[in-house]
Amino acid sequence: MAMNNSGFVTYDYSYKATGESSIVTLAYDLNEPTGVLPLTANDTICVIFDGVSGATLDSISVALRQAGSVNGAIYEYTGVTRPTPLGKKLLSNLTVTSTIAERPVYDTEAESYPIPFPNWVTVDLSSNNISASKPFVVAFVVEGTYPEFNRVMVTEQPDGNNHSFTNFLSSSAENKDWYYLTSNDAGDVYAYLVRAHAGFGITDVEEVTSELLPNEVSLEQNYPNPFNPSTMINFSIPKSEFVNLNVYNSLGEVVETLMNKEMSPGKYSVNFDGANLSSGVYYYRLSAEIQLRQAK
Repeated sequence: MAMNNSGFVTYDYSYKATGESSIVTLAYDLNEPTGVLPLTANDTICVIFDGVSGATLDSISVALRQAGSVNGAIYEYTGVTRPTPLGKKLLSNLTVTSTIAERPVYDTEAESYPIPFPNWVTVDLSSNNISASKPFVVAFVVEGTYPEFNRVMVTEQPDGNNHSFTNFLSSSAENKDWYYLTSNDAGDVYAYLVRAHAGFGITDVEEVTSELLPNEVSLEQNYPNPFNPSTMINFSIPKSEFVNLNVYNSLGEVVETLMNKEMSPGKYSVNFDGANLSSGVYYYRLSAEIQLRQAK
């Protein structure tokens, strides 16, 4: 069975924080690691991060394939991926090092690496006073052939709001651009497992409050797609309101109501199980007060 989204919704987020310390994590990878890419020496990879108003960069976390280091830098985002997303340097020397005794083993029966993945490495950047108020880029240069040199892990996920890009040294001069990489004929893309943690510093308030809220009602493409028999549908609402999420067949008939209640602001994931439905194309529609989002 299949559900094909008619378009990916771009997200704008608002952030609020008070308290002794407050951290929000910016992560654009949706799944566990699936492997590493066959990159060559001096290729460059990067992840573009949205800005967080009033925040500074507290740390970054990177999933590495094995023990050893990767080296790179942090840049302002130019606002475009071509000719380059890398603007002014915010941090010139960024080294991420793992000392794990053995590199994680891929389980061929489970078709996954260990969960949770054991080789996430976090680098403290709180003393560097790097502003995260505007979009920024974390980039690493590939230093040699794998497995002699370490690699940043990737995962596969639906095409959409892509944040991971690659620049190939081997590209010809006229094609020397930044690319997002697709992983299969369905159009899934590779995402580098790099996450940023933005902090709001220290205040005089005792309790910590940190909110990451969407600015509009939005509905994402379900994943996986096609699916058998179940799939996840993600949606966001910016305020408390009555939400209705229905699944329809090609005749416009409701085959299942997934949500029909008052909900608080935030991002939600709902499982749709189509085990009792015949194969075909199904549509899902989200309504929240007067706003409507629909996909198939």
